[in-house]
Amino acid sequence: MVHVLVVSMLLAQAGTPAPAPASTTSTGADNLWLVAPLYPGQEILVGRTEKAIHDLLPQGSVDLVGLAALQTLAQQHKGDLGCALGETVCASPVDQYLRGLGLAKLVLIKGGQEEPNYRFDVTSIDLTTGDQRNASGQGPVLEKALLAALVKVAPLASVLKVTSTPPGLDLYVDNEKIGKTPYEGQILPGERNIKITGQGYQDLVKTITVPARGNVSLDEKVSLLPSTLIIKPLQKAAAIYIDGKAVGAGDVTTPVEPGTHTITAKLEGYQDYEKQVTVPPNGQTTDVPDLSPTTESGIMKRTMYIEVGFAQEMLRKRSGTYKVNAKPMNTVDTSLGPDGAITNPPVGAMNGANTGRGFTIDWGQQREHFGLLLLGVSYLASSSDATRAYPNSKNGAFNDPNLYAVPATYGDSFDLHFVQPQVNFVVWHIMGYVQAGLGVRSLKINTPSYQDDVPELGVHGVKHTDGYLDVAPYGEVKVGLRGYLIEGAYISADYHLKYVEAVNGPNGFESLSPTDGFTAGFGYAF
Repeated sequence: MVHVLVVSMLLAQAGTPAPAPASTTSTGADNLWLVAPLYPGQEILVGRTEKAIHDLLPQGSVDLVGLAALQTLAQQHKGDLGCALGETVCASPVDQYLRGLGLAKLVLIKGGQEEPNYRFDVTSIDLTTGDQRNASGQGPVLEKALLAALVKVAPLASVLKVTSTPPGLDLYVDNEKIGKTPYEGQILPGERNIKITGQGYQDLVKTITVPARGNVSLDEKVSLLPSTLIIKPLQKAAAIYIDGKAVGAGDVTTPVEPGTHTITAKLEGYQDYEKQVTVPPNGQTTDVPDLSPTTESGIMKRTMYIEVGFAQEMLRKRSGTYKVNAKPMNTVDTSLGPDGAITNPPVGAMNGANTGRGFTIDWGQQREHFGLLLLGVSYLASSSDATRAYPNSKNGAFNDPNLYAVPATYGDSFDLHFVQPQVNFVVWHIMGYVQAGLGVRSLKINTPSYQDDVPELGVHGVKHTDGYLDVAPYGEVKVGLRGYLIEGAYISADYHLKYVEAVNGPNGFESLSPTDGFTAGFGYAF
């Protein structure tokens, strides 16, 4: 190789041009890289090897690669050939000449292929000191086999800088741990595998090509290990969004990055559901959205309802007298029957005997502003004592202390109400309404069956029969509230007032004693 080199230099000094790439404009260099085949017939590897050396060198390098580059440099700079021609005595004529061209190091490479590997023998000569180093390398890939030899004799190491988000993660180069991020240190040129890893984070692996004597900087964001978010809405038709991105409808199981995420569930007729949840690394979090119906869906769109409740009513006095249907409760009919006994015993009320308790069932329609009770029934009974009174006057007050009273029971009230319109108003989940209309009441007064003999009142042998039944229409006004809980279910409460009209009363058509009370219960709109 040295013989070829000397001939080439002589030709250059003699002015004989040597072929060179048009882009070669070197005017000086640090190192000279010369390549020759290791075995005859493998000259084609010279070009591939020179290209591999160019790829290793950093961008902007002034190193010369190949004889053509040397010849161009020799044409531009006349070196000292005195030692090479024997005109002067030198320890190394070639070294003297190359130093004169501005070169600091000579790297001689012989390469060839030995199936299945490539082999390279390298000699590095320091042109200033004359120090010489030899190395060899082999492998199935030309570039790697060449690099394996060169790194032992040539200063090719580069600088690697690695930063990561978050910092403090482990850094590996070619599966060997070299430190933690952020990191700065030397790295050999060539193809390198970089891995950044840490507990709770996904491994970041990438392959980089490191130039010789270059600088490589990496700034990587490392993702947390994937986690699982499970969403099970109670309303299965709800559309599910995670961080604003649609992921499906109904039950959804999806991988997410650990951390805080915003879950949104949407369904027509319901208020949007939104909640922030935190998912641990490599773990799972479950959320069960429960959407609240809007006023329109929870109340307005549900047109039919059925309601069941507890009811209580009290019989009120009117002009000092209780009246039930057509029967004034403090008057007495003194007409006698064939047996000489009073045929229609009077009935009065005292203490709590004017209170009835029971249940009510209503069925109707509702709209945004109007509703209609279609049909309702109620049954109330009183277990308290009532009074049968025998006054001297038919119009005496029921609470006259001079009245004579015996136990009886006021109860068994059955009301039928129907086609009563409503006016509605809605605030949030609460509907208020005012209702008015007509109904029919039937009432039974239960009395013991025995005879009274009260000489001091002039009553002798009064015979009581067990109860009487009367039927009368009434008018009703009701004010109520419904609080919707979920879907169409609601709780209800109302206050109502009823006026019974007797068409067969003692004075013909007349208003009798009113009853008022309350109902509390629950219902469902559908």
